[in-house]
Amino acid sequence: MLEDSFFERLECYHSILVELNILSVMAQSKSLPTLSATPFMVWRGIDVLRSRENDGRVTRAFKEALLSVWNKRMGLFVEVREGEVANIVPNGIKGALLDPRFSKMTQDKLGVAHVKIVNDAIVTDTLLLLDDDEQETLVESQLGPALQVVQSQMAKIEFPEQADPLAWWKNLSRSSNASYLSAVFLSARLYLSMPAGSSPSECVFSQTTDIVTKKRNSIGDGTLEKTV
Repeated sequence: MLEDSFFERLECYHSILVELNILSVMAQSKSLPTLSATPFMVWRGIDVLRSRENDGRVTRAFKEALLSVWNKRMGLFVEVREGEVANIVPNGIKGALLDPRFSKMTQDKLGVAHVKIVNDAIVTDTLLLLDDDEQETLVESQLGPALQVVQSQMAKIEFPEQADPLAWWKNLSRSSNASYLSAVFLSARLYLSMPAGSSPSECVFSQTTDIVTKKRNSIGDGTLEKTV
């Protein structure tokens, strides 16, 4: 009995670590590089570490310790709350609703009422980035309903996690109702271009230090931006 119990626990620990290692590899791969993938990573990780009825005391403590570390690390990107969406909606959640790989899962997790809250936040963010009155009018009148149309389409498809979400958006831009959905393309470009980590920004910083030297300390912001 003791040996069986020990090896059962060992097998449980092994399976948990294997699942988390798979998530870690996926997070560092080129197939899931954007912020829109982080809710999927968080929810799947939490599901792996969720307590089960047959968990022993040691197994439960092991899961709680790993879950604490997981939430601290992934919480940098996505704030997860039981049964509600924070007033400040994480950008990862917004991006996931516009990513055909994760939109269906995110809609199911949030529910209709909370999806509306996130969509309202997407409209607000998109408007803040526009300086064209004509585009602002387009976003205010079309973006909300167009988001619902696109998300309903995403909810009906099975899109592989390793597939290219931009290919789906490219096909949508060539569809017959592309003109009606034009406002959504602005939001998609905004959220699906957000990197999940800081390494792209750090690379730019490193390049900048090589360009702005003592001999180039008067270089203008516009010239620096174009050079980098």
